[in-house]
Amino acid sequence: SFETKKQLVEQMIAQELLLEQSSDKSSNEQEEHSYEEMKIQYLAQILHQDEVDEKLTEPTEEEIRDFYEKSKKDLIIPASVQLNLIWISQGENAEKKEQAFQKAKEALSAINSGMSFAEAAKQYSEDSSADYGGQLQGDLYKEFLVPPLAEAAFSLEINKVSDILEYSDGYFILQVRSRTEEQLQSYDQAAEGIKSHINEQQHVQLEMNMEKTMLENANFII
Repeated sequence: SFETKKQLVEQMIAQELLLEQSSDKSSNEQEEHSYEEMKIQYLAQILHQDEVDEKLTEPTEEEIRDFYEKSKKDLIIPASVQLNLIWISQGENAEKKEQAFQKAKEALSAINSGMSFAEAAKQYSEDSSADYGGQLQGDLYKEFLVPPLAEAAFSLEINKVSDILEYSDGYFILQVRSRTEEQLQSYDQAAEGIKSHINEQQHVQLEMNMEKTMLENANFII
């Protein structure tokens, strides 16, 4: 019962305080735990375990599959590309704009004349990826790229090179290494994530129920 648990908690607190006092005679008032604060912490842990943790149930296969069927539009993996990049700065106030454009033209001309994109990136690019031949790591999604670069990246054929693109304070040349088209996650791919999502929703609902009951029982008047 609640009273039994309360007594148990008080015994635990008393024991902990005695151990503290016997092990640390030098502790001052500021360092000592508040008896009431400790009691609240223990009771809160017990209450949360009883009213939330122990009431959580594992989603069934049927629940997971039902969620999958109803949420397919939210389980689509968007199209993505992997890019190589050459970036040349125009300077802080575009003071090097003409010089940067000429450098970008040289880089594009070198690529069109047979130089590999990786070599051109190492020679011309001012981006940190230059050391890796201009390779940007990971998949890039359209909505994460600024519009001028997104439009070029998602219209290029694989291994093709873009024209010189201007954006913000620099000139860009892009090459698409690979592309993945938009696709729906399979049930097997999505199942574990759905299970976690349902568990989280259940956890939140149980906490809300617990707080509602506590407020009702407390008879608060606001």
